[in-house]
Amino acid sequence: MTQEPRLGCGAAIMRDGALLLVRRRCDPEAGHWGLPGGKVDWLEPVQAAVVREIREELGIELESVELLCVADQIDPAKPEHWVAPVYLARQFSGEPRIVEPDKHAEWGWFRLRRLPEPLTMATRVALPHLAELFENRFHVRPMVRSDWPWISDWFRDAELDRQLGPIDDEWLEHVLSDHGGVELVVEDDHGQPAALVGCVWDRSGDEHAITDLAVNPRLRRSGIGREAVTATLAWAGHPAAKCWIAFVDVDNPAAFSFFSAIGWRHEGLDDGMHRFCREIEAPRR
Repeated sequence: MTQEPRLGCGAAIMRDGALLLVRRRCDPEAGHWGLPGGKVDWLEPVQAAVVREIREELGIELESVELLCVADQIDPAKPEHWVAPVYLARQFSGEPRIVEPDKHAEWGWFRLRRLPEPLTMATRVALPHLAELFENRFHVRPMVRSDWPWISDWFRDAELDRQLGPIDDEWLEHVLSDHGGVELVVEDDHGQPAALVGCVWDRSGDEHAITDLAVNPRLRRSGIGREAVTATLAWAGHPAAKCWIAFVDVDNPAAFSFFSAIGWRHEGLDDGMHRFCREIEAPRR
């Protein structure tokens, strides 16, 4: 074997705070869970290679990627040395599936703190970089009565009141006494509220619903909404469900664009409202 490093590439594909991993069938690291990716062809730009590899392996199209880190896999005993730039992908089109079953046994979405074992070397290298970007930025807790002053202050904002208001003491008492769901406060690391997210639970385990999403007016259009939804879906207090849904008024194009942009599937009109769905994935073969 040549004593020059070989060039590969990988993709850390994130959706709603979860990482897409595949379980390898072939060496190196057969049986390990890892980032999808492959070899870079001669004269092929690395960024183009990672988009191509993901298309070939999972049948999805990465819409934008950014360099996350570079991983080395060195095995002097073989001897073997791979260098693999790892790209972060936050958006893609299509639904993942195993296209090359001879290479991969299954795939799945996993929370960064609940990853399967064993993991490939490249995945272990990428994890600290992913954690820095996707963990510990926001914390989620149920709303309590003492939150009412800042919530009512938020709804003095004309745009927020027009979209989700009005709210009053009757709304507060209803939320605090309702056991069919939860109103979640999304806070930053300093304990400052960034968003308020209403959730209704389906006790049959089929589909939970996001009923309202209020972002701190001072943080509007800063990307907080996307992170608030991600943090909400990751909250451990929800009962198990197969999917999440959201309904959007036909005269609310901003909300329609928001759920489309974060990858929720539009399922058409339901009782005069746009219905969006986000499935909760399990490993698939």
